[in-house]
Amino acid sequence: MDQIMENREADQQHQLYLRRIKSLKELQKIDDRIYEKRQLLEIEPRELEEKEAELAQKQQDIERYQDRIAHLREQEAMLRRNMEEESERLRKSKDKLMDTQNEREYNAVTREIDTIEKMAQPREVERVTLLDEQRRIESIIEEKEPDYLALKAEVEEKRQSLSEKMAVLEKDLALDNARKNARMCQNPSLSATNSSAAASNTLSLSPSRRPCARAATLPCRPRPSMNFCVA
Repeated sequence: MDQIMENREADQQHQLYLRRIKSLKELQKIDDRIYEKRQLLEIEPRELEEKEAELAQKQQDIERYQDRIAHLREQEAMLRRNMEEESERLRKSKDKLMDTQNEREYNAVTREIDTIEKMAQPREVERVTLLDEQRRIESIIEEKEPDYLALKAEVEEKRQSLSEKMAVLEKDLALDNARKNARMCQNPSLSATNSSAAASNTLSLSPSRRPCARAATLPCRPRPSMNFCVA
């Protein structure tokens, strides 16, 4: 009779052991899903940040070229005004040449005209150089702009999709955490086992992989001090 009771007790202990093993495996699956979702919550924003940094660099390059063009246009406009003023002075000098009364006045006006014409020649060359440089930089912007606009559209699309994806991941993560806490509340021995395993693993994990705290919205019985471990 004693042997039968011992066998029955051993069988019950074995069945309890198997149930605990099954529950631990199910809990581990939930932990794996939680870890994967946490990884995605870290990786996805990081990829967007890299794209945003690339976009910012391209935008900075284009803005630098645009600033250069604006400066060249200011220089060309100022040079053009100077040339117009000199052209007006030249016109007046030529008109004055027609009114000279003697050779001395004629020579003086002629020297004035020569001086104005000599000053005008390098200014025209400088203006042409400025316009050439302006066209060169405009062509660079035209080459870079399509890539910039394509990347900008990609980043905007990623921002929208990431916002939606993150909301889904956070919702799923909350549900998995709730499932985990519910199972650990239903079986305190699993809570102790899981806590012991988590404590040993936490030391070697980065902060992103450490187990999260128990959800405050799920009441749970105090964890027992027993330390059940499965080989």
